[in-house]
Amino acid sequence: MRIFGERLRELRKKRGITQKQLATKFKISESAVGMYERGEREPPLELINRLADFFDVPTDWLLGRSDTLNPISNRENNKKLADLDENVYALARNLQDLDSESKEALWKIVEAMRKRGREAKND
Repeated sequence: MRIFGERLRELRKKRGITQKQLATKFKISESAVGMYERGEREPPLELINRLADFFDVPTDWLLGRSDTLNPISNRENNKKLADLDENVYALARNLQDLDSESKEALWKIVEAMRKRGREAKND
């Protein structure tokens, strides 16, 4: 479970959350998170599934069975994004790394820009 621990730590840090915050979110102890990350303890299957959903990664990648990190939402959205401009696609792929607060702030900016564009059309 060494790879699992390394990947869990990587995802947690990328998301900008502490072991304590992750523990609270999943109703487990902070020490359990630390043990998972150090490979000293194996999490139950249900927790692995919940962590994969939370971080939006496949369980195979999280467990080290695959080195291809293809987030679940990307697989579903790739079909929708295929017809979009390459720059828009690149932007969408980069947005997945933002925390939820940043995504919400960015969404507000986009909505304000769309509103401004609609108003300009009506003038």
